[in-house]
Amino acid sequence: MPQRLWRRIMARLGPGVPRGAIRDAEALGRAVHGTAALVAQTVLYGYLKARMGTQFRTWFEDERYAHEITQARARLHVAC
Repeated sequence: MPQRLWRRIMARLGPGVPRGAIRDAEALGRAVHGTAALVAQTVLYGYLKARMGTQFRTWFEDERYAHEITQARARLHVAC
């Protein structure tokens, strides 16, 4: 990857990323993947808890519904 492009990518990530943490494209991919997973799960489970109210735990115990949540999480992760 050209150095100029690399500097632009690192500048877009902002000050929240430790400078020594991302040194190559593979490390950048891992960081993006981890952030996407965190956002997807936080948003999905937060939304589900808000919509289901106090009974959200019983929904997660249902095998069929748990499978659907796993698929939704995967699709949301790709979108993030």
